[in-house]
Amino acid sequence: MASEEPVVLPSGDGQRATLYDPNRMSFTSLPPHIAERARRFAEAGHGGAELTDEERREWQELTRVITTPSFPVPADNASTQISQLVIANTYHCNMGCTYCYNELDTKEMKGSEVPGGMSWETAKTSIDQVLDQADPTRPVRIFFVGGEPLLEREILERSVEYAEANAAARGLKVQFNVYTNGTLLTARTLQWCEAHAISLVVSLDGPPALNSDRVLLSGRPTSRIVLRNIRRMIETRTSPMRRVRAVSQPGTPLLALHKYLVALGFNEVHVQPMYNNEGISSSSESEMIDLLEWWTDNLENGMVLDIMPFGSFFQKILHQGRAVSSWYPCQAARNAVTVGPDGRVYSCHHAIEEPTFEMGNITRGLPIVEVRSRHFKRVDEREPCRSCWARHICGGECYHRSFSAGAGEFGTLPNTCRERKALIGFTLDAFARVAKRNPQALKRLALGQLSLPMPQDLAYQASDLRDFV
Repeated sequence: MASEEPVVLPSGDGQRATLYDPNRMSFTSLPPHIAERARRFAEAGHGGAELTDEERREWQELTRVITTPSFPVPADNASTQISQLVIANTYHCNMGCTYCYNELDTKEMKGSEVPGGMSWETAKTSIDQVLDQADPTRPVRIFFVGGEPLLEREILERSVEYAEANAAARGLKVQFNVYTNGTLLTARTLQWCEAHAISLVVSLDGPPALNSDRVLLSGRPTSRIVLRNIRRMIETRTSPMRRVRAVSQPGTPLLALHKYLVALGFNEVHVQPMYNNEGISSSSESEMIDLLEWWTDNLENGMVLDIMPFGSFFQKILHQGRAVSSWYPCQAARNAVTVGPDGRVYSCHHAIEEPTFEMGNITRGLPIVEVRSRHFKRVDEREPCRSCWARHICGGECYHRSFSAGAGEFGTLPNTCRERKALIGFTLDAFARVAKRNPQALKRLALGQLSLPMPQDLAYQASDLRDFV
């Protein structure tokens, strides 16, 4: 059975199966008597024996239920206009996390070696260049990253206020996001962020026992001050998005960690496995299935959270191939550029100080599409992605992660691929169940109408995850 044809995917518990067409992103749940043969169908043509004539007839009958015209490549995929600007207004940080991607050996200079921040002229030029070419029908998104962007607060505030005024003069909408380690979220900073509708993305690896690697340069722990600032943020901000990023160490109980982060009040949770020059650390399949079950149970009961990677998979299924992320792993180089503190332009914020990803200097203008196109590729043009059944829910491996692991910008990481395909199969089954039991939850997820979990004292007082296991 060729990978261009529909595939049968067993559920996590092995009791059900999902029939999925990778060309159309259409699927249906199969009756229980088919589930026991799911792996037989799924493996045919992929190292397993070919189907018999009788099985082939049964297969053709099954696939008839999801045969619809294949979706076209969305019009958005023809657009290479820059709609996302990432400003690294500093590469410096007040923390010394050993696993930070700014400390990878692929860097010409590491974050810990580059003090100081971006000049106002560089920030202003970056904003002008993007606004000058922006499409008035699409919002411009500006992200501030570091290092720790709040260390260069003057440039940050001046950039936001300048972009607001100049976008308004051009009839453009602009949205702001600030990624922060949370140590500098004072009451005044939070008030300023509220006044400018800035979406904050806070880094926290968990309760103090798991957050011990996130220390100040002096070696002082940060958990107490960051948790205090998070609680202030949760309780005082009106933004419906409460976003957190965590890095999971090997052995971290993933479900307990997610429960803890939601108990703090977050509704968008992205826990990332650690990655370095050797690739990305593996996650336990059984733990990920448990996490998926917990999340979908919440959805079915009306608690709408965005839990990665499952939230991203659901979004792509909902958009049925219309999402750009169904064709690319991200917007890097295609619709997004990153400007480093010295004005050099990169395809991705993970790649600052890495010559492979450098695309010029903002003082000479935005890089033309012919230059940027060297750093992005559609998933159906990548190998071996183009023949993978999961390609349009995956989007392809992260360019920077692949490169950092020695596989090139457009390579793959075989272990990660296997894990992700298994998770996508389980996700399709979970999606079908939620669509049947609470379709309104899917609509809210697609619209970003997330629930607002109540912050729990238990979480803010916890030293470890024992109360969340």
